[in-house]
Amino acid sequence: MKKSKKLFIPVTIAVGVIIIACLTFIFLNKPKANSQTAAPAEDLGIEYFETPDFEQVYINGMIQPEQEEAFVKEQKDIGEPQIQVENGAVVEAGTILYTYEDKAITTELDAQNNAVSKLYTQRENTVAKWNRAVANYWNTSEAERMTTKAAIDEQYQGEIDTIDQDIYFTNATIADLQSKQNIAVPAKFTGRVAIPEVKDQNTPILHLTADGLYMAGTINEKDLAKINLEQQVIIRVVSDGTTVNGRIVHIDETPQVSSEIENTSMSTYTVKIALDSLEGIKNGYHVQGTINLSENAIVEVPSQAIHEENGSHYVLVNDFGSVIRRVVQTGEIVGLNTQVLFGLESADQIIVSSKNPVAEGDLIDAPVAE
Repeated sequence: MKKSKKLFIPVTIAVGVIIIACLTFIFLNKPKANSQTAAPAEDLGIEYFETPDFEQVYINGMIQPEQEEAFVKEQKDIGEPQIQVENGAVVEAGTILYTYEDKAITTELDAQNNAVSKLYTQRENTVAKWNRAVANYWNTSEAERMTTKAAIDEQYQGEIDTIDQDIYFTNATIADLQSKQNIAVPAKFTGRVAIPEVKDQNTPILHLTADGLYMAGTINEKDLAKINLEQQVIIRVVSDGTTVNGRIVHIDETPQVSSEIENTSMSTYTVKIALDSLEGIKNGYHVQGTINLSENAIVEVPSQAIHEENGSHYVLVNDFGSVIRRVVQTGEIVGLNTQVLFGLESADQIIVSSKNPVAEGDLIDAPVAE
């Protein structure tokens, strides 16, 4: 009996330790409340409409200005640029942006000014000699005169004429150099001025950027034959999901970059896409363009899902748990539905209605495909 009692106490302690450990583990690993957790779609009472699958082509790229120029010092031997415009100002083509002095021309100009000064001194000395020669002529008796006054006048007039000609050409050179000494640099196009605050020897004097933006994208050789000029493109900002519509305005036939795609070396080609709107679009944004190739890209969407703002139409889409806005081009109304001619992507989960309000930027559960 004593033996069994001794065994009972250690077993009881061991069981207690195990229970305490289990409770501690459960408590420490209990999920914590998180304000960023996506709301379940079923709690919001969301009704979806899913677009059919489209055959699509994707174009990756970046938003760029229509025109952009960085003004730099092209010569070392120039003076400090004198900026004539303000930072952030929008200037018209032809506006003088800055001026600078060409020191090489200034050096040559100094040399020419010295030369013309010497010529004027030489002329004064020649005139003085002429006057002395004439005075000597009249002070000498007619018998002692070695030459005539006419000969004296002819000699010195010839010297004066030569000096005057040199003065004329030197002054012309000075005038030409003065017109080139201070150089004014004009704007080649209408744009916005950006003046760097921190400057070093490699920093541009200023930047001029046109307000117009476009998408510069690339497409591989596999998809090149599938696209055409004026084709409609859905442009989506990678960072925040903002979408705008656009169209292809240029396709470069010269290959730009080689990349490994599907283990095959394929060339890529530059594509320029004009934007229908600049709302939410900034210079430098990374974007992806989508082109719908299928004939069934025109979809009849429940009219309840289409919203209007400032004259444009859009739908809200559950994009992998994030509510984003897609700008769409609508067509005819067919019963309770409205034709969407352009703006949707393949398998879009369009939010038709919800019991609780849903807005762009909300986080909700991604819809489960049936």
